[in-house]
Amino acid sequence: MDHKDKKGTTGMEHKTLRDLEHFEEGQAIHVPLYSSERVRVVMLCIAPGAGIPMHKHPGFEVTITPLRGKGMITSPSGEKIVLEPGTIHFAGAECGLDPHNPFEEPFVMVVHRVKL
Repeated sequence: MDHKDKKGTTGMEHKTLRDLEHFEEGQAIHVPLYSSERVRVVMLCIAPGAGIPMHKHPGFEVTITPLRGKGMITSPSGEKIVLEPGTIHFAGAECGLDPHNPFEEPFVMVVHRVKL
């Protein structure tokens, strides 16, 4: 049975993330995966050399899960943190985020935002 992008009798929705990846040169692409009243999930596909300026998600706690490639964010103290598969990162509502990809390979991460 193909579960991709289908809701089954259990109420679960299944997506194959690799099929949804989308890159454009010099761009960071948001791919919406799920949205409810309290939770928003996006896949962020960041091409080499691209990124998103420092920003906050007021009223949300954020979880970042790198899937493929490597990226970076800047901690509140200014430290550069490498994002890579096998790690998970948590940010409070007032924590600024600036995901970017200074590396040569595409970078993919999933971002969960949970409303406080």
